[in-house]
Amino acid sequence: MVSDLIKIFKNAENMEKTILDNYIPKDGTYFRINKDDTIERLTIKRNQTEQSELYKWFKEAEYNSNLIDMNKPIDTTKKIHSNNYYTLFIKCDILPKIGTNKEKMLTQEQLEEAIDKYFNTFLEETKDKKAKRILETINLENIDEEELQTCKIKIKNAIPKIIEEIEANNLSDKKYVKIFIEKDIEKYRKEGNRYLYPRIFNKNDYNIELNGEIWGLSNDNMRTKQQKAIFRA
Repeated sequence: MVSDLIKIFKNAENMEKTILDNYIPKDGTYFRINKDDTIERLTIKRNQTEQSELYKWFKEAEYNSNLIDMNKPIDTTKKIHSNNYYTLFIKCDILPKIGTNKEKMLTQEQLEEAIDKYFNTFLEETKDKKAKRILETINLENIDEEELQTCKIKIKNAIPKIIEEIEANNLSDKKYVKIFIEKDIEKYRKEGNRYLYPRIFNKNDYNIELNGEIWGLSNDNMRTKQQKAIFRA
C-alpha cells in the first residue's frame, strides 16, 4: 500500500490537488459565516453529499483546518478541534442547550471562555522563539491581530443562531459542528501551515539548525526515525 502511494505522489503534477481530489470531509454540520454575516449550512455525510460549490469550498477549508494529532491541539482542553482562527470545530454533544453529554455539556459562559482561550492561544504562540524561527524559514508573515479579533467576534455572535438552527432542524445527532469564516482558501492554507510546521517534529526543544536547515525528531516514530524538514532560511 505504501509503495502504491509513493507511485501516486511521485507521478503527481500537483500533490495537493491529488490529495484533495481523494479527500472526504468528516461527517458533521458545516456553517459558513459570510462576509455580509449571513450564515450558510451544509450537512456532510460520507459519500452521500452532493458535490456543490459550497461543498467543495468546505472540503478545502476543512482539509487545511484539521489537527494533525489530538495530542497537538490549539485548545489544550481539547474542546475545540480546529487549528486556525478562521474556524471553530466542536462536538455537538457538548454545546449549550442541545448537548447530549450531560457531564461535559458547556454553559454559554463556559463556551465563551473556551473560545476566548482558543483565540488567545494564537497570540501566545507568537512568543515561542523556536516556532517563530520555523515560520520564518517558510516566510510566513505575523498574525493579523485585528483580523483575528474580528473573526472571534463573528464566531461568538453567530453561535447562538447556529445552536438555534441545529435545534430547529434536529441536527444535534451530528458528530461535529464546524464553523468557518468566509475567506479565500489561500488564507486557510497559510493559517493551516502556521499550525502545521511548528508541530511537524516531536518536540521543538530537540531541534537543531545546520546550514540554514532545521532538523528534529520525527513525530511519527521517535525510536527509529530522524526527520529533516524542508525548511531553508
